[in-house]
Amino acid sequence: WVGTQGDGLYCYDSADGMWNGIGKHFTTENGLVSNRIHALLESRDGTIWVGAEGNLNCLCRFDGKAFEAILTPHGLISRLFEDCHGRIWMGGWRGSGLSCYDAGQFVTYTMEDGLPGNRIQSIVEDDAGNLWVGTQWGLCYFDGKRFITYGKERGLTSLHHQWSTKDTTGQLWFGTHGGLYHYDGVHFQWLTTADGLPSNSIT
Repeated sequence: WVGTQGDGLYCYDSADGMWNGIGKHFTTENGLVSNRIHALLESRDGTIWVGAEGNLNCLCRFDGKAFEAILTPHGLISRLFEDCHGRIWMGGWRGSGLSCYDAGQFVTYTMEDGLPGNRIQSIVEDDAGNLWVGTQWGLCYFDGKRFITYGKERGLTSLHHQWSTKDTTGQLWFGTHGGLYHYDGVHFQWLTTADGLPSNSIT
């Protein structure tokens, strides 16, 4: 699956099909909420989730037959994540906070609930099921009840987060505009061009 900035969504059965231009093309005429695609996720049940740019209907899901538009609290969704319970989390850089979609209902969290910023840049889950959310104003940890911010007071000097992932050993990695952070469950390690990175802007 390939999302574009204005030409909708493409689906290819193989790498050869992609290079040869043999695939399916979906646009708003096929049910997409927008042709400007910012996020894609395949959930464990095989559903394709599409985060787009538009009004408050910038999320849709594809069950293999048709797209279904879902009304959200966001005007743009650039991050989608499925947690261990099958819930879909989302956010974007326009600043509408972090939302959880579960059983057809949304719960949205903002700075009033403890987020360090409302512009969501990254979402990842640790092995214990806790959510780590990167924003343009810092990183936070969510245990399902409260947000705990990890910022300069904890040694994280680069606050503008861009991306995050969990490796095969369960350790977390956070890309920022000021380098890469590695978290082993206890300590953060800050890596920059001084350590061999080709750039400090990790996207």
